[in-house]
Amino acid sequence: MARSNFSLTFHRAVQACDLPPVRVHELRHTGATLAAATGASTAELMRRFGHSSPAAALVYQHPAVDRDQEIARMLNALASGGDVVPIGHRLNRPADPSSGTKRHC
Repeated sequence: MARSNFSLTFHRAVQACDLPPVRVHELRHTGATLAAATGASTAELMRRFGHSSPAAALVYQHPAVDRDQEIARMLNALASGGDVVPIGHRLNRPADPSSGTKRHC
């Protein structure tokens, strides 16, 4: 499908769904931002989104409040001698028999 045909089809679909106007590039930006939020590295973002320089990929790795909280949690765990899990990943630990619940980090 030609780029112009895709854009026209996309915009018609957005209108048919009664959504606010959105550009295809905004979806790309959202995808890159979400990928960065999961912990994707600069190199991974460059590869996935076709960036030729790290500067372009770094745009999507802007700090967020929840990421700051996650970094603080990881630093606290490291200082306490606990497990440190990369941002965006979860550590599934075996069930703690004394609590009767499964623990997640």
